[in-house]
Amino acid sequence: MSPALLTSMLDPVPVPAQHPLFRQPSYGLGVMIDPGSPYGSVAGHGGGGPGYSAAALHLPHIEERRATIVVLANRDRDDLAMGISFALADILATSDSTKP
Repeated sequence: MSPALLTSMLDPVPVPAQHPLFRQPSYGLGVMIDPGSPYGSVAGHGGGGPGYSAAALHLPHIEERRATIVVLANRDRDDLAMGISFALADILATSDSTKP
């Protein structure tokens, strides 16, 4: 992927919607983005269907590190995997960033 395309992909366009986990719900090219996240800008996507819930989030600036969190859950509860992803982000945000 070219740097220009990646920049376009991560350019947040606000959407007129509420989301319990996103402060400023936005979309880029195929990804959900929250530029107002307490962890810095967050990009990723969640989804699910009968019997599963999935989420993948990329946090490029969390406590002076980069992190990608992927959660796959064998439950069909809406936003279960996304909620777990944000819970893990909370742990990363409060952990000692001097350790690898």
